[in-house]
Amino acid sequence: MVDFKDAQEIRNEIALANPNYDGIQHLKKAGDVFQWGGAWLCEDGICPTSDGKGNLISVDIPELGKKEGQFIVTSRRGKQFNSMVYNEVDPLNGAGRYDVLLNAEDAQDLSIAEGEGIVLYNGFGVFQGRAKFVDISRGNVQVHFPEGNFLLPRGRYEKYAGIPDYNITVTLEKADRFNARKDVEHHEKRIEDDELDAPA
Repeated sequence: MVDFKDAQEIRNEIALANPNYDGIQHLKKAGDVFQWGGAWLCEDGICPTSDGKGNLISVDIPELGKKEGQFIVTSRRGKQFNSMVYNEVDPLNGAGRYDVLLNAEDAQDLSIAEGEGIVLYNGFGVFQGRAKFVDISRGNVQVHFPEGNFLLPRGRYEKYAGIPDYNITVTLEKADRFNARKDVEHHEKRIEDDELDAPA
């Protein structure tokens, strides 16, 4: 079992386990900082590679299988709602944890008002949230991590960085339309007469 007495012991362990984070063990008080890789990364334009230049790789744009009327959803990561800053409102844009960030023109096409309840769904899950209009390309929406994880497949990783996938296609609907359709499409199992007989 892992047993740390305090946060300092955790920082000490991180520095030992991952040399890239050597320096984290020296953080003692509020305001202390360190820069991964040293004070300056690639100072004077020289990279830590055999030729001193940055090595770039080309990657194929993934085929997400987006169909007409579907959206590409991306989960937002970073400062706003990670394990260190766990607030109810994103300080970067004022969005709540269950807000769905979307283009106002896309919303207008679907007769969705800002703040209205909406549902995103696909073969992996369902996410219920509220529309928040932001400056985002049409056909794209964003949800916050980890609330939006219901929409993402498990075990699918980006082949170069090894990070979990955070883009997927979804269908977007008004919440009242989605819920009404669920009620109409729900099929109840018929109860046979012999199942109604009281036990002897």
